[in-house]
Amino acid sequence: MKQKFLFSLSRESSCCIKGILCLGILLHHLAQRTQLAFLRPFGSIGFYFVAGFFFLTGYGLSAQFAERGQQYLKGFSRRQLCKIGLPYAAATCLYALCCTLSGRSISLLEILSSQLFGDPFLPFSWYALSALLLLPTFGFCLRIAKKRASALLVFGLFLLGYALFCIRLGYGPWWYLSCPALLLGAFCHGRPCSTLLLFSLGAWLLCLFFREPFLNLPSLHKMFSILSATAAFFLFFAVFPLRCKPLHWLGERSLYFYLLQGIPMNFLRGGAFHLGDLAYALLCALAVLALAALAYRAASLCRHLYASFTGRNDKLPEPPLQSLK
Repeated sequence: MKQKFLFSLSRESSCCIKGILCLGILLHHLAQRTQLAFLRPFGSIGFYFVAGFFFLTGYGLSAQFAERGQQYLKGFSRRQLCKIGLPYAAATCLYALCCTLSGRSISLLEILSSQLFGDPFLPFSWYALSALLLLPTFGFCLRIAKKRASALLVFGLFLLGYALFCIRLGYGPWWYLSCPALLLGAFCHGRPCSTLLLFSLGAWLLCLFFREPFLNLPSLHKMFSILSATAAFFLFFAVFPLRCKPLHWLGERSLYFYLLQGIPMNFLRGGAFHLGDLAYALLCALAVLALAALAYRAASLCRHLYASFTGRNDKLPEPPLQSLK
């Protein structure tokens, strides 16, 4: 009876949620590039959608560790490289090819150096770079701490250092304000729903505290606002599971959708294209959907070829960020 009130997300519901988050990110980036009135509310809430991705990833990793223990951590960093690093490298190469075909002069040094200074060459790809650092680190914390509670504490300290590092180097706040949601997602697995509700209310109160007329600390105000909204959002879908085939289809292609959206957004403005804002937004959305579908198909083909040549079906990399049970 008690398990009925534990926080839990099914694989199908979580995949549909990722579809919602993909659409939110797309609308957020389009709002920054157009003057469409109906997109304006999305212009300043991109943090919240990214936090949702981090939450799901943390929840999925915690769920797998709870089920499989230390066995899950064998080859963990390699799997993350396959899931995220290879699609990221492929998307970067595709963007570099598009830049070259458009007449822009680029160099390998420019591409590599941009990864270190908070402005990656591939548009909007900071999330993938952040995940490539945070996920193996979380796995390392689980390995050395053995128990999840200790690992969460160690990883929380690492996130604090990571945020201070980003601030010191002048990275944009998007690099660190949404990342604590990964820790929140890992913490929430197996907890009562009431814990998530209390956390959401507590974070909301802290959000109010870190603004005028109390302590005017905008970064902490924003961070607790993100965490409060994220906890409430996922609590809602834990109580009311989501099932929607179009969102599920989009959620399965979430990483490709995220990595490739900057290509049409950058190349459908200027040059030979003279589009109004509405036409630009619609064309971008269609182009991103097509690119994500093609990339997902190509990745599936690569996995099939990998299985054919090696016979290691059980060792194949899963689709990106599909770590939930």
